[in-house]
Amino acid sequence: MTTNENPNDASKSERPSAGAGANRPMSMKERLLAERKSQGEDAPPVPASRPAAAKPAESAPAKPAASAKPAAAKPAAAPAPKATSARAAKPAAEDAPARATAKPAAARPSAARAKPARDEGGGKVQHADVQRELNLLHQRENKTMTIAWIAAGVLVLATGITYFVVESKKKGEEAARQAQIDLFLNFEKKALTFDIETEQGARDFVDFLDKRQFEGQTVPWQGNDVVGPRLTQKLGNANRTVQREVDKTDFFDKLKQVEDVVQNAASKSPDDVTQARRKIKLLEEKMDQYGDDAKKRVANCRLTIEKVYVERLWQDAKDQAKDPAKLRSALVSYASAEDACVTLFEKRGGVPDPTGDLQKFGGEKMKIIYDESDAAAYQLFTADTINKTEWTDCLSGDFKEQWQSDQVGGFQIQNGVMQIVGPDAGSGKIGLASVPKKIQWRDFQVEVEFEIVKGRADFYFRLLRRADSAVKGPEIVVGGDDGQLPPNKKVTMIATCVGSKLSYTFPGGELTDKTDEAIGWTRTRRGGFGLAVHPGSEIKVSKLKVRLLRVDPN
Repeated sequence: MTTNENPNDASKSERPSAGAGANRPMSMKERLLAERKSQGEDAPPVPASRPAAAKPAESAPAKPAASAKPAAAKPAAAPAPKATSARAAKPAAEDAPARATAKPAAARPSAARAKPARDEGGGKVQHADVQRELNLLHQRENKTMTIAWIAAGVLVLATGITYFVVESKKKGEEAARQAQIDLFLNFEKKALTFDIETEQGARDFVDFLDKRQFEGQTVPWQGNDVVGPRLTQKLGNANRTVQREVDKTDFFDKLKQVEDVVQNAASKSPDDVTQARRKIKLLEEKMDQYGDDAKKRVANCRLTIEKVYVERLWQDAKDQAKDPAKLRSALVSYASAEDACVTLFEKRGGVPDPTGDLQKFGGEKMKIIYDESDAAAYQLFTADTINKTEWTDCLSGDFKEQWQSDQVGGFQIQNGVMQIVGPDAGSGKIGLASVPKKIQWRDFQVEVEFEIVKGRADFYFRLLRRADSAVKGPEIVVGGDDGQLPPNKKVTMIATCVGSKLSYTFPGGELTDKTDEAIGWTRTRRGGFGLAVHPGSEIKVSKLKVRLLRVDPN
């Protein structure tokens, strides 16, 4: 007969061999490994007792089955196989308590709520430390997953927030841009409602653009590429409308002022009349754009104001000439009246005179004014007064630069001597040299020392624009049968031009003197000194000085 061994000895066979540490508890690592190994087995639980090697009777008794954890969730344990060795024939009495205690555990309905337990003889047992370690592992895994999910959620949330913020910003910027566009377009729409063809509409339009305000918002329209060019163009048109109306108002205001002077000339000063005359000249340049009525009013004013102007200058000169102490200022006024008459008589200065009325008026008044002006000049410029007037050298200093020449073959002033060479012989031209360029002389005395090298020379006084309208002096020819002087003969001449009289004398007796030669009223009343040199001629002037008695006031 074989003897059955205690089933508890089976568990002992998995422990380390007997010795000093035979009864030590399993380490945490061993328990974990055992637990993982048991969980990996798919086979049903083994019977409560397993064959084991024979152990001495003194071995420790088996632990009560009640201490074992509930069995696996399977409804019943499979029947134990028959013993194949002597150990399988263990008395049933020894097995009874274990089976009695294990039976209820095997009858548990579900393995989901309780894992199968293994006793020390081979059943699954989960130690409290193992369970705690497993729980800790599960907690760590759960915590790691929770953190991972939280991190993922935070990332997703952050991405969503960023997307929302970006999209919101884009939408906000788009809305602001559209609002800005609408503001400019509405501003332009309002601006286009002004009628800039009228003065008030144009002014309102300009004021609207200057303020740059629309519904309480500032509109910097000049910097906008869309509405800026269109509004700028319209602004230019509006400014032209405003300027046109301003010019029109100014035109008719000035015309009315001139008409007032014309209608009340007797009570107006010469300065008032002079200003009115200047205004009417400007009005003539603009009258065509204001219609026929404006042109007619301007023409009537111009015709009248010219007559009034001459009358007022003449009257002012006469009033001053009554006082001997004012003769010099009277001659200035007479000179102005003379020039006004000459302008009308010669139809110069753009004065409209379709009927010739002004020309006739100017010629008639000019003769009378000349007579009165001459009387004042003779009274003022006596021989004593002339002799006390200082000489001015015309061949040096500033006057040296005042000479001008035309069509001459040669001209120079060097070392106080002027040399003039006429045009080539047979050219048919006459060379001319004169002084001064700037101011013009009216009453003066000239002393000239000259010698004609060859040919012929003519002397002119009050030479202005043309020699044929100047005061003609002596004509001197040298050589030949008709020669008045021998070549290279130095001659001195003193010529005096005052009012309507010309006198010239030759102190050396070389030529015949002339005194108080009448100057015709068609000759110019102002101008300088000139020498005309004929073709093939040559003249030298070694002295030329002048006493300026009255110069052009202009």
